Amino acid sequence: DLYFASGDARGAAEQAAAARELAPERADVRMLSGRVLFMQGDVDGAEKEVDAALAANPALVDAITSKAGLLSSRGDNPGALAVIDQGITRTSGADAAFLRDKRLEFLLSIGEEAEYEAGLQALMKSVPEQARYAYQLLDFYSKRGRRDDELRVLRDLVAAHQVYPGPLAGDDLRAAIEGPAASGGWRLAPGLADLVIADL
Repeated sequence: DLYFASGDARGAAEQAAAARELAPERADVRMLSGRVLFMQGDVDGAEKEVDAALAANPALVDAITSKAGLLSSRGDNPGALAVIDQGITRTSGADAAFLRDKRLEFLLSIGEEAEYEAGLQALMKSVPEQARYAYQLLDFYSKRGRRDDELRVLRDLVAAHQVYPGPLAGDDLRAAIEGPAASGGWRLAPGLADLVIADL
């Protein structure tokens, strides 16, 4: 990953080749190889590595989103959605939440607004983060001139879940940073919360 961050394609390729020789059965190793090939412009080779990663670990989120992205880049949006849907059924907790959000983002990006709306409405009824999805639906409706009564219901739901905390410190401050990320299916990079707290 350091090689990727520095743009050292040769170093990344050497690292990936060494890792694959040592542990070709590992999903994370195949994903590393796939990223290197993609960076080198070998899209077909990258997809083969992603497929191998999925075969080794069907619940690997990086492989699921990469496969969906590769399919979408070729215009196969139904295939991309199918991969994400399969990933949601194979994962749980934060990983499943992350993929649910990715599915919504993808639907909106390809203009499937009716399915996006239906997806948000379904999530509002089935997951604990009801207010978060209500806020997304409120934003979606307000930009499309929906009826005032529809907007009012969603505004009331969002307002009912709002909390106004006082000054935060210590564990409460850390929870305020890490909690929303975790509930949305995101993982903070190691040490990022400490950096944010140090800047406050």
